[in-house]
Amino acid sequence: MTNPTVRAHEGQRLRHPMPIRFTLHPPQDGAKQMRAHSSDQLVWVRYRDDGQRQKRFKTVALIVEERDGHPHPPQRAAERGVQRRVALPEVGVRQQVKGVGGRWNPQRGV
Repeated sequence: MTNPTVRAHEGQRLRHPMPIRFTLHPPQDGAKQMRAHSSDQLVWVRYRDDGQRQKRFKTVALIVEERDGHPHPPQRAAERGVQRRVALPEVGVRQQVKGVGGRWNPQRGV
């Protein structure tokens, strides 16, 4: 079985070559067989279709490591920041953005 590489150019959304038909979680009936193999580590079971090769695949997500620690709190949008495109001639706008803590990336124009 080959594993197709999924790549995207900057700014494009990744589309998996094998779309997901459905996802089952451990307590659901269709995941019973996988639960028997690894009940504590099972996160989900997914069924994918490869239309090109006319095949169906069953994939699983397993927990492979567990350790103590505090989870990171979710970041709010204001803490993550946003990217805004500013035209190169808009020097004044760039200076205003920098004045409130913004960072300028001249290669990307954001």
